[in-house]
Amino acid sequence: MPFVLIYFLSWNIFFFYYSWAGLYDGRYDILKLKNLVVEDDKYAHVRNNLSETYCIIVDGISMLSAKLFEQLEMVCSVVSGNYKVFGGKQIVLCGDFFQLPPVPDPLHSDDGKFCF
Repeated sequence: MPFVLIYFLSWNIFFFYYSWAGLYDGRYDILKLKNLVVEDDKYAHVRNNLSETYCIIVDGISMLSAKLFEQLEMVCSVVSGNYKVFGGKQIVLCGDFFQLPPVPDPLHSDDGKFCF
């Protein structure tokens, strides 16, 4: 199974992460996102990406908000059909935990709290 690197220090890959996991800009609440990932054909790539992934590596963890971290966990669990944390996938979190904080996004109800 492939490894996936989610790397927040490069904006190109930063946006890749959001579309790869179906989170995009965080506009949906967790229940709406769950329904989209399960039922919407536009999210077939998300189901495919996550079903083929064994390990997710997040570098730059200080910039990942609690909201997006929870959404990523839910999407991994729902797609895999395994309700262990992150659907039983291995998660590696690294980076400087005291570097840059997540940016709040009031438009999408993200208060910018740290995920740790």
